[in-house]
Amino acid sequence: MSNASLYREFFSLLCEIAYGLKKKEEEYKKRFNNRLIDSGLRKYITDNGLVKAINKHYVFALKYGINSPDGEVLAPKNETDAIKNYYSKPVIEWTFEWDEQIKEQIMSALDMEPLVFLRNQGKYICSDECNELAFFSKNNRDAEQKALYDAIKKLNQDAYVYCRKFIIEHPIIDSASLRDFKEMLQKLGVSDSHADKIKDNAYEAIPDDAHSKCSYCNWTIMVRIDNSLSCIDKRCKKHTDNFTEIEPLGDTRNLLRLKPGVMRYIALPGLLELEIEKFCIEHKLKHELWPSIDEYDIKIISNDNKIIAIDAKDHKNAFALANNLLETRSIFDSTDWDEGYIVVPNEVAREKKDYCKVVDKAIDRKINNVRCISFADLLKRLDGGVI
Repeated sequence: MSNASLYREFFSLLCEIAYGLKKKEEEYKKRFNNRLIDSGLRKYITDNGLVKAINKHYVFALKYGINSPDGEVLAPKNETDAIKNYYSKPVIEWTFEWDEQIKEQIMSALDMEPLVFLRNQGKYICSDECNELAFFSKNNRDAEQKALYDAIKKLNQDAYVYCRKFIIEHPIIDSASLRDFKEMLQKLGVSDSHADKIKDNAYEAIPDDAHSKCSYCNWTIMVRIDNSLSCIDKRCKKHTDNFTEIEPLGDTRNLLRLKPGVMRYIALPGLLELEIEKFCIEHKLKHELWPSIDEYDIKIISNDNKIIAIDAKDHKNAFALANNLLETRSIFDSTDWDEGYIVVPNEVAREKKDYCKVVDKAIDRKINNVRCISFADLLKRLDGGVI
């Protein structure tokens, strides 16, 4: 089997495991909120998808001869073993005894943090890494952001751009903002029924466990099962001084928020897209947002009429981004540009120094004139006329 095939097979396995872990965590949270656990109904929660993924982990180890020196298969024996001795540890720890040739093929996954953090009584909280991998699972076919994409892709170009920008700029909306949103869509030729469909696929009621409004991303800060606070991204905690710089939500009865999948995978990377647009406006660079209904994110025309294609991505995990670029419709499918760039947030590139190298290595399997760079590097290139 080729290196690329094993690489993708391992990534697919991690995604399926992450999805099962996340579904189990969500079921526990649902029961906790309904007081089914505190009332004495402490039935062990089993997620069939997680059990299936753990079995696949064992089969993967058998397939590639991943054994200890005494011949024992290096894979979880059961769900408890999987969570306690594998998925609550960094990947590099539970692959430590693997054959070096196999580890070389999955090198970019070895610096991943644990998928879960253990709590008491065998319970856990999913890590940011786990939540991101779960998004890429093939089981995640009902992803919220996909439903929204399907709805807005039917719009004309002007309506599409207006709709995307509104969603990015309005993580939480009140009834007046919603009314303005629908009225503008109607002026752009969108029917009432389709505008309602977009709204329903993008927004939801503010849940009861919403704590406050995040002053960094403007979404909702949530109370977790252990009473700690969390938002859509770990950077929110950092930029709000451990959630001390926050805003009250007030009366939430007339408020809606973006659905979690929409916020994480459309609105959050959209902030980077709009920052790039802002730079283009300030520096009088010819540009276009989401050309041809999102073939890629931003088209920039240089002074010598060279077309630069930019896709902004906001994935914590370079391994996940690399696979996403290889397996989904992306910048590679368009041919109307001269140079292409995958642009990631500065903090993402700074936290993992080889992040862009990992992504570039994957890109090279498909095309050789697209590079992964940080937002800061993009601005330097644009400002210096390098591209």
